[in-house]
Amino acid sequence: MKINVDFKLLDVTRRTMGAKLLKLTDVHIEKTAFEILKSDDGIEVDSKDISISSDGTILHKQSDKPVLLYIREPGSNIPKYHIAGCQTIKSFNETGRLERYVAAYRDKENPSTTFKLNVLQDDGSRKTTLQELYVCKNCLRELNYNGYDANKSMRLKIFSEFDITEFFNLYDTTKHNIIPNREENDYNQDEYPPNWKFISNNYKSGVNYQCEKCGVNLRENKKYLHVHHRNGYKRDCSNDNLTALCIKCHSDEPQHHHIKNSSDYRSYVLLYES
Repeated sequence: MKINVDFKLLDVTRRTMGAKLLKLTDVHIEKTAFEILKSDDGIEVDSKDISISSDGTILHKQSDKPVLLYIREPGSNIPKYHIAGCQTIKSFNETGRLERYVAAYRDKENPSTTFKLNVLQDDGSRKTTLQELYVCKNCLRELNYNGYDANKSMRLKIFSEFDITEFFNLYDTTKHNIIPNREENDYNQDEYPPNWKFISNNYKSGVNYQCEKCGVNLRENKKYLHVHHRNGYKRDCSNDNLTALCIKCHSDEPQHHHIKNSSDYRSYVLLYES
């Protein structure tokens, strides 16, 4: 552990025997990156500290340790963790929604399958909890793990008996070739920024309150025009990541079908679709 001391702030008293008294508040203790990685709470792996090895595995630059990928802010379904660059990861990458994933440090010495999730509450807020997750079946198929593709009964057996420690003994690394930008303990949770209302209104005004998909103009009924995040990460409010969609087009976006259950959706259909 590295200890940084600001000598300008030290309250130093020299006694006759030459000892120094330091106020504890003046000593700043800083963990090194590797010590943070080894901490019990599974601290995040920063993407800038990650490199891809020649075989396509993802490693932390300082520790050469692998990471797992998972969705930190799930919807109604409990997410799986990923050990490979499977079809699910490829699909999210192709649709520009990979930012929903975060990277978590795991290896032989830290084989935990308990992850930090920001779980959606009834009031729309998110609460950080620790939850046990299962491995992704598409990852097992991607690796043909232990002959996963042999038959259905074999697939069920391998999935239900999957052991992350055994996996690390076989592979000693994870098989990802895509790097997410967020990390497991990213304290900037996937929430709208404080000025989201201003950003949203400004964007809608910039496109003249017109749905950028179907073309309907909602200047007279602005509440039916939403601003959608293309990559699914609410904190990324760059113009390239935003698009204005009517409530109907918005409900057709991946993982937005719940909008169809809202009263605004039903009233929009009566006004514009009937």
